[in-house]
Amino acid sequence: MLSKNKIKFINALKEKKVRTETGLFIIEGDKMVTEVLINKKITVNSLIAIPQWLKKNRYLLHDGIREIAEVTEAEFNKVTSFETPAGVLVILPMPVVTYNENDLAGQLSICLDSIQDPGNLGTIIRIAGWFGIRNIFCSPGCADCFNPKVVQASMGAVLRVGVHYIHLDALLENLCSHDHYSIYGSFLKGESLYERKLSSSGMLVFGNESRGIHPSLKNFIHVPLTIPSFSDVTGHVDSLNVAAAVAIFCSEFFRNKARKAQ
Repeated sequence: MLSKNKIKFINALKEKKVRTETGLFIIEGDKMVTEVLINKKITVNSLIAIPQWLKKNRYLLHDGIREIAEVTEAEFNKVTSFETPAGVLVILPMPVVTYNENDLAGQLSICLDSIQDPGNLGTIIRIAGWFGIRNIFCSPGCADCFNPKVVQASMGAVLRVGVHYIHLDALLENLCSHDHYSIYGSFLKGESLYERKLSSSGMLVFGNESRGIHPSLKNFIHVPLTIPSFSDVTGHVDSLNVAAAVAIFCSEFFRNKARKAQ
């Protein structure tokens, strides 16, 4: 059973201010909750579930779950963010993420300037997780990575990818001082992604959905790249969704990396 205060608290966690104050966030849905519970290293503050889910998934329960609340469907409907609820959610501490700037030299990382759509940010985090990218650097103007819509779109990858909120100009200025470190930017006009010789590490910078990369960051970008359009149809779309662009960039960079390793 959920008390009125508990219901109020869970719904309050959908707000960034409360998540920041408490250091807690919500993951909802059968698949993502199952992945969380299988990883017994993840501390679970609360597991909220309907009886059918608990009966079916008793094998997932362990001592790392601090609270288990069995609730009715009517109670669960008061806290869910889903139109079609799966009947289970967990409340987790936000992961503590750190990075060493010197370690970035041997990795491919992603830099996001004011990505505001939660679905885009979540999808980008999911893409990064797929390619094994460890770090995403977000400007303060980006959506919150623990927003329920971002978490859902990331399919839980927010627990595996370090998402750092930082002033990008200071970060990129520091990285520019590293020898042989390349900073690539996604632009509507630039060198073709498919024709440029790409390094196996560096920073990929992507801009806001409508405005692109802020002018203050452009001086730090060594190589402006574009994904060429192959459409010859009049009136075709003039740009790609930013998450789609990230996927194409990552695929091309890792394809080149694999080819070099052969």
